[in-house]
Amino acid sequence: MGACEQIDLFLYTRGGHTLTPNRLVYLLREYCQRLCVLVPHYAHSAGTTLATGANEIVMHRMGELGPTDPSVANPFNPEDPTDPSHQRRLPISVEDVNAYVALIRDHVQVGSEDLAALLDPLTSAVHPLALGNIYRQHLLIRTMGSRLLATHLDPDKDSDRIEKIMEVLTEKLYYHGYPVSRQEARDVVGLPVTFAGPELEADMWALYSEYKRNLKFGQPFIPGPGAIAPTGTPVECDVAVVESNSMLHTCRVQGTARLAKNKGTNLDEVNIEASGAWEKRA
Repeated sequence: MGACEQIDLFLYTRGGHTLTPNRLVYLLREYCQRLCVLVPHYAHSAGTTLATGANEIVMHRMGELGPTDPSVANPFNPEDPTDPSHQRRLPISVEDVNAYVALIRDHVQVGSEDLAALLDPLTSAVHPLALGNIYRQHLLIRTMGSRLLATHLDPDKDSDRIEKIMEVLTEKLYYHGYPVSRQEARDVVGLPVTFAGPELEADMWALYSEYKRNLKFGQPFIPGPGAIAPTGTPVECDVAVVESNSMLHTCRVQGTARLAKNKGTNLDEVNIEASGAWEKRA
């Protein structure tokens, strides 16, 4: 596309890696003066972080943003008790840890010795280095979001607005799955949201529906009753698309299914052992 006055990014995502939006926003802004994000349906978590870097967020009435508080997984996290291989780690929500500490601090009248005793279960269950990593992630998401907002807001004149947006998105929605409607995104969060008109809404939903068909949203990786398949069943599907007016790339995942017993429920479940790679399609 080359350099242009404005880039419109049509975005659908249920989330992703915390740092990915930062690189994408700054890369897109190398090629345009103004960045606009169009949200037909879901732009959750990292998708919302990406949208904070846009001059304008155009939302369909079915459009939905979400909180940007991350969940952290690293080698020091507790083991997932349902994983028979003992290799998977439980992700820890940054705000769950903050909420536990706030519960003790704000709602339980305790002295310093009692406070230490109440914090002991947390530090016993979660490695101190994991807790330190959680705090770093909290600082990271606040700092990164503020800088992305500053790509189109004045960091001095709009400092209060930037602080409010980040506070709501990272702390004041209280649940990572909270669905933020376009009205809340504009009036409660304070983002630069525009409501799509009828004609644009129809076009946005038609394009989203095309991606939905191509990526088979809502369909199981392994078709069949209960989606239970024997170990070794091949799995192949496209899980992501990046498309412009001249190119199309898809992320194709290939691998096999592994049937295992869930320790928590004692029910059969299918784990997908696969790897993905981006391929140019057109």
